[in-house]
Amino acid sequence: MVDPNQIDFTDYFRTTYFRHQEEILRQLGYTGFDKNASQLISQEMKRLVSLRTEPVLIMESVITFLDEHRIEIPPYATLRVLLEKSFRQFEQDLEAIMVQYLQQEDKNLLDSLLLQHDSYQQEEKKHVKVQRYQLTFFKRITQSMQPSVIKGRIDNFVRLKEMYSQLLPIITRLNLPEETIKFYAEYVIDNQIFQVADRDNTRYLLLVSFIIHPGGARSTTNWVTRLCSLLTRLLPVP
Repeated sequence: MVDPNQIDFTDYFRTTYFRHQEEILRQLGYTGFDKNASQLISQEMKRLVSLRTEPVLIMESVITFLDEHRIEIPPYATLRVLLEKSFRQFEQDLEAIMVQYLQQEDKNLLDSLLLQHDSYQQEEKKHVKVQRYQLTFFKRITQSMQPSVIKGRIDNFVRLKEMYSQLLPIITRLNLPEETIKFYAEYVIDNQIFQVADRDNTRYLLLVSFIIHPGGARSTTNWVTRLCSLLTRLLPVP
C-alpha cells in the first residue's frame, strides 16, 4: 500500500489528475459531469424553480438526481451558478411574456389596485390620515356577518371575478404552476403596498398572481353568482 505522505503532489500533473479521475469514475460506474450533464441538471433545476422549491431542497434533489443517474457530483460552486441562472431565467421568461402580451388596459387595471380606495374621495374621508389602497380591501377579508359588510365582501368578489376575466388571456399564456401563484400572491398579501409597487420588473406578475390565487378570483368563479343571488334576496336594497 502506498503511503500518502510519501506522494509528492508537485509532480502530480493536471493531465494525470484528470486521467486518474476518469479512471476512478469508470471503475465505479459513473460518468463525468460534462456539458450534457450540465444541461440535464439545468432542466431539472428549472422545473424545481418553477415550483418555487427552496434552494436547499433543490440542491438536495439535484444531488440525489445525479447519484441516481450515476453522474459525478460537481463542486458546490458549479451547482450554485447553475441554480442562480435557473432562477434568473425563470423570472426573465415570465417577464418576457408580460412585456409581449400584457395590454395597456390590463396595466391600467393592475395599477389601479395600487391607488387609494375610491371611498377616500368622499368629502368626509378626505382628511383621514391613514388612507387605505384599493388592493388592501382585497387582501384583508373580514368575517363579520353584518349585512353591510357582507354586501361589501360580495362586491369585492365580483370585482375580483371581473378582473380575472379581463386578465384571462395573459393568465393562460403565463400558465403558472400552483406553487408559483401561491409564492407571488403571498408576497403581495404579506407586504405593504409600496413594496409591491417598487418591484418594477415583477409588479404586474405579482398582482396577476394575487388575482388568480385560490383565495382570490378563481375561487369565486363557480359560486359567487349563486351567493350573490342568495344574499340579494336576504339583504335590504339600499
